Amino acid sequence: MAPKKYRSIVAGAGSALGGRLSVMLARAGHDVVAAESLDVLDVAGGRARARFEAARDAGAWVQTLDISSAGALEPLLRDVDFLFLTARPREGDRSWKGMWRTVVQGTSHSVESAARAANRLRRLVLFSSVSVAGPGAGRGSVDESAPADPRGDLARALSLAEHVVRRRCTEADLRFTIVRPGHLIGPDAGLPLSALFRPSWFPALPVPMDDAGDVPLCHIDDACSAAVHLCKYTSGENGTFFVTDGTNTTAARLLRRTAEARGIIALPLPGVQARWLGAALALAGKADELLASRRDALPSLDPDLAEALEADLRVSTARLTGAGFEPRFTDPGVGLAALGAAVRGG
Repeated sequence: MAPKKYRSIVAGAGSALGGRLSVMLARAGHDVVAAESLDVLDVAGGRARARFEAARDAGAWVQTLDISSAGALEPLLRDVDFLFLTARPREGDRSWKGMWRTVVQGTSHSVESAARAANRLRRLVLFSSVSVAGPGAGRGSVDESAPADPRGDLARALSLAEHVVRRRCTEADLRFTIVRPGHLIGPDAGLPLSALFRPSWFPALPVPMDDAGDVPLCHIDDACSAAVHLCKYTSGENGTFFVTDGTNTTAARLLRRTAEARGIIALPLPGVQARWLGAALALAGKADELLASRRDALPSLDPDLAEALEADLRVSTARLTGAGFEPRFTDPGVGLAALGAAVRGG
């Protein structure tokens, strides 16, 4: 019997997750509408347009629209099975106004459109972020029922978007799923950890000597596959799910694996803690953002990189396992190698 085909909309096809999901669905033979706003696609030097075009080349129907505009999605929602919300602000825009408009307002309008127009929508899926759970130090494993404790503007915006989905979908009797992937690795040169592979870095990676503090990693393909799996079955209905590779990775281990993937030296720093590196990188990121704005260029450092290095967040994926999904990429070295190859263009 031929596998069942679905019709899906991926809102935010210029984002790393949205672009990858659009390609995966299209290559599997599903009908896919890959949607993105023009202001995201037209950022000079950005990667959104390349992801959008990759979705088109894979067989998706691409559509330029702004989901932060009320009713923008409604003409497309007829006879759609799944609506995936993967929108992120345009590259280089880290203002709260940009976060609110794209993430919170875009989610709100999308849910309202689905409530009004979708006569057979099986599931609305929101890609959020594991970072909205906040630091896990001293609390044991964080599970899906833990209240959000966002630290940065993007995490706050995603936390609000989750609230909108839970409240409004419940009111409108729409089935939903919230997917919280860990720090993403895999074949996309624009992922936050890609800065660790850029040749402008020294020919050695500094590694803190303390091996404490958990860094949840997730291959981008596992994040996309988990979302597709969860929206097909009732076990994924109206729930929040963490998606990670299941390993106990720390900042020190992450840096050592990255050095291994790059073929360079992992330089030990006696007495240095991972959170100190993260704090230093956060300051470097702010300076980079300021310089980039003056040069009219995109910043090269992502705040998620600093958060990853200073984090201590141990999450539970028991609910995902209970829903019948097991990650394919359980070795973080595979995703890191793919990320390195993407950055180098190999």
